[in-house]
Amino acid sequence: MKYAPGYQEMITLTDGREVLLRAIQANDKAALVKAFSRLSHESRRRRFFTSKKELTEQELKSLTECDGINHYAIVAGFQPKDEPIEGVGVARLVRDAKQSSIAEMAIVVVDQWQGYGIGTLLLKRIIEAAAERGIEHVRAIALPDNEQIQHLIAHFSEDVEIVHEKGMVQMTFPIKAADDESSLGALFSVLKLAALGTVLVPLWLGNKSLRHLLGLDKEQESDVD
Repeated sequence: MKYAPGYQEMITLTDGREVLLRAIQANDKAALVKAFSRLSHESRRRRFFTSKKELTEQELKSLTECDGINHYAIVAGFQPKDEPIEGVGVARLVRDAKQSSIAEMAIVVVDQWQGYGIGTLLLKRIIEAAAERGIEHVRAIALPDNEQIQHLIAHFSEDVEIVHEKGMVQMTFPIKAADDESSLGALFSVLKLAALGTVLVPLWLGNKSLRHLLGLDKEQESDVD
């Protein structure tokens, strides 16, 4: 398995800088805290659906101590000359506890590193990691009157399964080869919309979603009301 706990590779960006991609480790908690602190207020709102100020010890434990099979994450790091390496992005997959062939995914890139292709790199790698683990589909949720979602569904109508339930639209995208432009485009689009707060990608950690873990379920209910 390529994307094992010991996975790492060096990637050269289009501007010549090199970033290290590797599996997240339990000792990455401090780096995760620093990366979180560099997210802008707007990036935090888009990713966590609230202006969350910090991650708790329990959250850090859950986000860094992955089992490598049902929960796997890849971090991107940059090391300036003679300085410590800094985290610039992370991609994560968590298998659904009830449907083992389905997973939720999320990607976040630190603001000043957005626009350099790191998000696409992380997306391709996490798709490959999911395929290695027998994951066949990625799931996301949105409100039915969301125009961006309607456009997304129309564009990828052959690749997305739609279920209307409890006033929401549940979308399930197939994982194909990571170099399949249609599949990659669908996944990239839905994860981008997730980052903008227009769809929800409720990552499951055991029997609890990431939103529940971060204490956001109640806040989101208030926002919807």
